[in-house]
Amino acid sequence: RLFKLDNNLFLNLVSLRLLDLSQNKLQKIDDLHFENLIELTNLFLDENQLTSLGKNSFKNLINLRYLNLSHNCLFKIDANLFRNLSNIYYLELNLNQIVKIDEKIFQNLSSLFYLDLSSNRFLSFKPKTFTYLKGLQFLNLSNNFLTNFDFYI
Repeated sequence: RLFKLDNNLFLNLVSLRLLDLSQNKLQKIDDLHFENLIELTNLFLDENQLTSLGKNSFKNLINLRYLNLSHNCLFKIDANLFRNLSNIYYLELNLNQIVKIDEKIFQNLSSLFYLDLSSNRFLSFKPKTFTYLKGLQFLNLSNNFLTNFDFYI
């Protein structure tokens, strides 16, 4: 099982399309880990112990279609983490410890079809959180602590 990724581990894998790092013991993803994986379309980081994601972790993953970050220990996500993922179709953030997300976190994700935010610690969402998700057809918010549904879809 992996506990840590070296910054240059995937340096020469520029044609890689699928990377499965699930079911390890990773605690953080740095900005440089996936820097050269510009052809990557599927990234599985589920079932780790992630508590931290560098704010530019996914910056160069412009072809990414599927991202699974479920079953981790994430409690905070940078507002710009997904800003370059305009082709993302499927995003799983369920089974983490996320309490809140920035209202513009999904601003560039107009292609997103599936979003799972279930089993986190959300109490509410800002009104415009989901307004940018024009292609969204599946949204799972179950098993949170939601008390306020004052948002636009």
